[in-house]
Amino acid sequence: MQLSGLGEGDGGYVEQLVLENCSITFATFTHMLSVFSNLHTLNITGCNSLFMTGQLTSSDATLQTILSTSWNRLRCLELGNVSYLNDDNFAALFQNTNQTTLDTVTLRSIKLAYYLETMTRGSLLCFSTLLTFIKSRASLLSSLTVDYSNVTDTMLIDLSKVEELKLRHVSVVSCRDVTDRGMVPFVISQSELLSIDMSQLKEITAKVVLTIEESCKHLRTLRMSKCNSIVGRKTIPTLNSLPLRHLNVSECHRIDSVDLYDLTTTQSGLPALEILEMENFGVISEKLFPMLSTVSSKLQTLKLCSVPGISLQSMISIYSNLTDLKCLKLAWTNSVNDDLLLGTVTESRRGRRGQGQNCGSDKEGEQKCCCDFTSDLTVVQSMESKCPLFSTVNISNLSKLESLDLSSCNKISDLSIIHTFRFPHLRHLSLSMCTHVTDASVEALCLNCGAIERLNLSYTPVTDAGIKLVSKRLKILRALFLTNCVAITDSAIGYLEAYAFQLNELDVSLCPGITMEQINHFQRSVPTVHSIKSRFISSGTFIDT
Repeated sequence: MQLSGLGEGDGGYVEQLVLENCSITFATFTHMLSVFSNLHTLNITGCNSLFMTGQLTSSDATLQTILSTSWNRLRCLELGNVSYLNDDNFAALFQNTNQTTLDTVTLRSIKLAYYLETMTRGSLLCFSTLLTFIKSRASLLSSLTVDYSNVTDTMLIDLSKVEELKLRHVSVVSCRDVTDRGMVPFVISQSELLSIDMSQLKEITAKVVLTIEESCKHLRTLRMSKCNSIVGRKTIPTLNSLPLRHLNVSECHRIDSVDLYDLTTTQSGLPALEILEMENFGVISEKLFPMLSTVSSKLQTLKLCSVPGISLQSMISIYSNLTDLKCLKLAWTNSVNDDLLLGTVTESRRGRRGQGQNCGSDKEGEQKCCCDFTSDLTVVQSMESKCPLFSTVNISNLSKLESLDLSSCNKISDLSIIHTFRFPHLRHLSLSMCTHVTDASVEALCLNCGAIERLNLSYTPVTDAGIKLVSKRLKILRALFLTNCVAITDSAIGYLEAYAFQLNELDVSLCPGITMEQINHFQRSVPTVHSIKSRFISSGTFIDT
């Protein structure tokens, strides 16, 4: 960003300024504040240089005027991972916010001390200073984030005693010293909560969840991934009284799909649920998804990454009953194969020519496909009525999908993609590490998924021919990831240069067939591309722009 030419009034339209992990000088920072006088959001996470010199605590009248003016409309301040944040810096930073609209404060990875010894004063932020600030703005604050900080039970108990503090959003991710002793009174005091993220709080138990159910009757978002002390049978069925829209129980190893099934079978269920995250969850019960669709009809996002076992019947239930899904993530789920995408048991014959044979069922009832994938796919797809794999209840029923992640599902192949991928609204697709996906699949995507904006084909055997199709037919492609695609060469980059006019981001790291000369030419020729990753390509040069 060029700041030297900016004058007063030039930054009046800027409402959000992100300086995360920037090593800017204090002079530059104050200049930016003087120019961007209409800021609503400011992110100075990791900007240690601002706090090292002590200039922030200066009594300079000009500085105080700049801070007062720039803070006037500020609503959100993100301040985290700052090693030099102490009482003096914190007080100086916030002394001009008492009359502002500031209602959202983020303090990730902040080192707090409940009591400060004389020898440590000046190097840590005392909790009493933070508490004084919160008390001064208690009636205005609506969101507080203290992720990865050393917040303790005693600190939460003190916060619960601030009568005017009625937060709507709280995040205490990975605060390792927090237990039931602090969370229970804090949750009781925050009865107006709409969302709470207590992921990775390994010491909290079912008592906290039951308290949430009793006290936070308006809660819409509950994230408790990796909370392994919570026993599902004691807590999950009680959540039916909450208007939950987002539930994250990923990696909660003492909660299983039977607990969720018990929840869905209650009278009210979860009728408002839109997002369900169950990553690394365990074996999925076949009973869950048929019931889930009847009590969570608004479900739009389902994340099942790294689930060790999911059955064909469960996937058919998803395809049949959750037809409004917009996001489905199955990455690293080893049981996902062609059969699960096709919704039937198949006799896989990848790449086999028809030669007069007929599609149909064999003696064991398995569906057989003899479509010739080496011919024009428009001809193959014109024979839908003759091939049983086109007519099964399969993933194509999810016609509203906008995002699909099948990363590392290396048992899927061209067979399922050609027969099922018909997603007119699909914008994000990852087939990374799907090692049986070839140019035939790419052609099917180009024919039937023309709205793709982000495509990940890393670690697949696609060739220059496939990239040519992508370049010419995916007209609004903005990001393409081709890490370790060993079959592509400089010709693929040439096709992108000639046809991919909307491309903003490209990753060709670890592609031995691509040279630095071609990458440099591509950078000069395609001004719309703002990010090119080309680590460890053939010349051995490390470049990341």
